[in-house]
Amino acid sequence: MVKKWDTKSENFVSQSKVFKRYEVTRVSQDSGKEGKFDVVKTLDWVNVVGLTADNKVIIVEQYRHGTDQVTWELPGGAANRGEDLLTAAKREFCEETGYDSQEWEYLGSVDVNPAFMTNKCEMYLAKNCVLKEKQKLDYFEEIDVLEIPLEEIPKLIKENKINHSLVIGAFYFLFQKLGS
Repeated sequence: MVKKWDTKSENFVSQSKVFKRYEVTRVSQDSGKEGKFDVVKTLDWVNVVGLTADNKVIIVEQYRHGTDQVTWELPGGAANRGEDLLTAAKREFCEETGYDSQEWEYLGSVDVNPAFMTNKCEMYLAKNCVLKEKQKLDYFEEIDVLEIPLEEIPKLIKENKINHSLVIGAFYFLFQKLGS
């Protein structure tokens, strides 16, 4: 059985708005191999599958700098330091979409990229969502809100219209919950 590696040192390298980068030296308990590895520490994230009473999914369309593309995603974002993740999900959902729900359920959690990142993403289901207010977007956010029938989601994933891995993970948890 593979064992956890031992950490010999952890050295801070740099910090950006979102990430802190460290160089860690680790030693394998199995082979004795030693190496230096990049580790990125960042806040945990949340994604929300919002469903209206008529089974439409609240989708956000926005530009993403990493891929230089406009994407279709679920509302969500980073939790504030120390913030409960359900509280973060409710806040992000309302800020990005203006929708609200009184019915929240936990769907699941994934490690974002365990190869070099420390954070997780929790996914939540918000049922019977209703539009309550205007969006409260961050300065650089430009988001259009779409309502897409739930039954179209698998086709949109297959056609690569929805291709964000964390969003697909949230839909996986949702479809497992729904038994389809």
